Amino acid sequence: MADPIPDTRRRKVLFLSNSDRGEVGVTVAAAQAILESASLSSSADKTPVEVHIATFAGVEELISKVSTEALKANPAALPIVYHNIARVGTSEEEMNSLLKYLDIPCKPNYLPWSFLTKPSFRNTLRALRDTLLCLVPMPGPAMEKIVLQILDIIAGVTPDLIVVNSVMTPGLTAAIHSGLPTCILSPNSIKEFAASLQPYGAVLWKYPASWSGFSYPIPWYQRPINVLYVLWALKVFLTDPHRLAVERHLKSSSGITLRTPAELIKNRFGMQILVASLPELDFPMTIPDHVHPCGPILGRWQPIQESDPELYSWLSRAPTLYINLGSLAATDEESALEMAGAIKLIMDRAQQEQEVGGVKGQKGLQVIWKLKKLGEYETKKPKCAMYDILGPEIEADRVRIEKWFIPEPLSILQSGHVVCAVHHGGANSFNEAVISGLPHVVLPPWTDCYDYALRAELHGLGRWGSRKSNPQWAAHELADAMSWCLFGETARVCRQKTKAMAELVKSRGNGAAKAAEFIMGQVDANVNAAQGRT
Repeated sequence: MADPIPDTRRRKVLFLSNSDRGEVGVTVAAAQAILESASLSSSADKTPVEVHIATFAGVEELISKVSTEALKANPAALPIVYHNIARVGTSEEEMNSLLKYLDIPCKPNYLPWSFLTKPSFRNTLRALRDTLLCLVPMPGPAMEKIVLQILDIIAGVTPDLIVVNSVMTPGLTAAIHSGLPTCILSPNSIKEFAASLQPYGAVLWKYPASWSGFSYPIPWYQRPINVLYVLWALKVFLTDPHRLAVERHLKSSSGITLRTPAELIKNRFGMQILVASLPELDFPMTIPDHVHPCGPILGRWQPIQESDPELYSWLSRAPTLYINLGSLAATDEESALEMAGAIKLIMDRAQQEQEVGGVKGQKGLQVIWKLKKLGEYETKKPKCAMYDILGPEIEADRVRIEKWFIPEPLSILQSGHVVCAVHHGGANSFNEAVISGLPHVVLPPWTDCYDYALRAELHGLGRWGSRKSNPQWAAHELADAMSWCLFGETARVCRQKTKAMAELVKSRGNGAAKAAEFIMGQVDANVNAAQGRT
């Protein structure tokens, strides 16, 4: 065991993250856990720890909120130091410019059409090609400016450990170029980092390829196509002109080698990778030594009774269906009306049932729906299309449709009154429902979200609510999936499995705390090594 670190200077950890809520969420959760643990951040035999977070604009308030809450729990801790990474333009401007430059057909002011079209042989190949823009999300000059900014931040902080979000290409590039100790923090699953290392080439035929929409296990007749998809994705990455152009620009202009998340798949850099999952939540596979399943890495949020007493009072009136399709996916009016149709069907049935959510004595249902609109349309005004479907329920305050709610999603899910979570299959949304012991209805819009729909069904935690109509959804198919989770014997069995899974996950320890302990163990080892200790 290493000797106590002498009181010479503060220990420092620098987190690098994108600002998307699904990605920065695990960063702030791990940072919060470090600061709240007196043994990790401010014990008598160790120097204090400085936690730095470098990310793009838009999450300053979140980071400040987390820092304040952490210091309430541990007044001896130091506040989080925030570093802004300036974009070349807004995120929308950057993406629209890149899409135009790469000639990728897109839905106006939204995503590539290949992301929004039902998986098929032709469209899956196109989507796999278009996905590269997520790995290299800007042209060479813009990438260079951001990488150089991050290198300046690293030089100013001089961290003992850099912790990089697993899909942040400029952060990964800068961290590796700096030569400082680095580890990876991922909101995603074990599969992303372990599948390619499975025996017998299982990555080719055992696990559904991205964008395939295939089931698990993959039917024998689809396995050759799955092999082709995986090999096509590899070819696209190796030969893509955009990636190669960015790589050449960085190398010739600044002497920096471009590094992308795809290179983590084979662990080219020998890094330790922390994932927000557990083997019991994933597909069966052998876990490599460098992959560390922490379990769900979620923040500690104010109870809803304190953050929004009025909403808590409303939730307590009846069993509640919670709908939240994430911060990235937006819903056009056509899809919103299909959702409204499913809500109407399920609420009408709930009036006839003697139990809702697998619990006898519960009758009736209410719905809370966080709706991010694509385009302009009304949801509450009389005579609008949504009102024509749900008017009586909206007027009776049995359906609430808002663009945002004050409490964090986890606070709502853990209110004790939600009986089912409808989500898009994002890693955080999946984990929030898991830790809350709730059945899932998953509506995956793209890529790895399909995997989370499969995981929900594989482990008996819920249903894929749009298997026939994906990546959109249809009212009757969605209502059938909701009914499976809410009514009758299937709901009772599902509720038992979700409760058992929540207990198992909790028994493995808090995911954020486990990540924090690992990170600070690396920090202390690096400090001791730098001081010539063993």
